[in-house]
Amino acid sequence: MSEQLSETDELYAISQATNDDGTIDVTLHDFTKTDADDRVSVEFVTPAGDIKSELMDWPERDSDEYKFVRLFDQTGYGIISAEEACENGTTVTATKNGSGWRLLAPEQQSAFDRMKHKLWQIRESGLQSGSDSWGSFWTMLLMAPFFLFITSVVYALRLDGMNDTAVGYAMAFTHVVMWILAIIGTAMFFGVPLPLF
Repeated sequence: MSEQLSETDELYAISQATNDDGTIDVTLHDFTKTDADDRVSVEFVTPAGDIKSELMDWPERDSDEYKFVRLFDQTGYGIISAEEACENGTTVTATKNGSGWRLLAPEQQSAFDRMKHKLWQIRESGLQSGSDSWGSFWTMLLMAPFFLFITSVVYALRLDGMNDTAVGYAMAFTHVVMWILAIIGTAMFFGVPLPLF
């Protein structure tokens, strides 16, 4: 027991932490890598004040094929700030059955869903803190037309030779792509829902 609760306080805590779907809110406490088998023990505190743990595979890369990654991604911290998530007592959900406690994490996503998740992380981090990732996104957005123009000029010249028509094609293509990127970037910044995001 991490702290001794009275029976009344424990029952109240359990009631408050129990969700309508039967899951239970618990708070992350700590995690420790076990060098023997490359696994990680994730500790969490139950509503009763008990510290429990669950063994997971230690991630070899930041991929949602690992439950550890999915667990911390859903908190908004990600594995890069997993220690901070534990220090702040971040809430996650768990289930309790006869075999013990099990932390819940989203199912592994498709490649398309992972791309959407990363883009939303960039947007949220930028809106909340003006972080470097949002600045990097806008840098990429502003630089993309330049590289597209160079590429399209080279391609157009190979097709039509050195003439004004080829450069005109390249500039028209670049302007179209630039406007599309600007619309998407502006919509993401202001939180306008888009079909792909």
